[in-house]
Amino acid sequence: MNSLFNSALKQSSAIRRDLDTFAQSPATSSPALQGQIAASLASLSRTVDDYSALSKKELIPEKQQKAFERVNNFRSELADYRLHFDRLRKEREDAQSVTNRNELLGRRPHHTATPENPYAQSSLPQSSAFAPSSSRGGLSFGASPADYNRETHALREQSFLANTSIQLDEFLDRGRAVLADLGQQRER
Repeated sequence: MNSLFNSALKQSSAIRRDLDTFAQSPATSSPALQGQIAASLASLSRTVDDYSALSKKELIPEKQQKAFERVNNFRSELADYRLHFDRLRKEREDAQSVTNRNELLGRRPHHTATPENPYAQSSLPQSSAFAPSSSRGGLSFGASPADYNRETHALREQSFLANTSIQLDEFLDRGRAVLADLGQQRER
């Protein structure tokens, strides 16, 4: 019974040390450390269960009572470790999703006057299609600046939809190729 208690103490201190390492920089910690902590938590849980089963077989009442207290302490520590680990993992996932989002939204392979999103505000001066136009000079056949903006917007939207369609077709082709490769690997 002493060997199980000593093993549980060592596992508990190792988990505490790993959690402290993970807490220092949850955003940059490796997935290997997370796997190690998860495995250590599972191992400690099994050790505590074994210690609990062994403590129920103890014949001396004082030792049995002391063992029950130790089991309760280990179980509360284990619950605290799991909560702490889950909180740190959530922090890491949140930081990772913010990083991925910023990277994705910050990418612009080429800079043109036409944004990728047809509904985004472009840097070109625009007037509202619903606002009354104050100047009609320079345009023939009664065309207003709002008509011009509406037409350019429609063209941008059409090209955006065409590009989206092409990209979706490429993604589907890649998916089909991956599925075919997986099927071939399975047959081997």
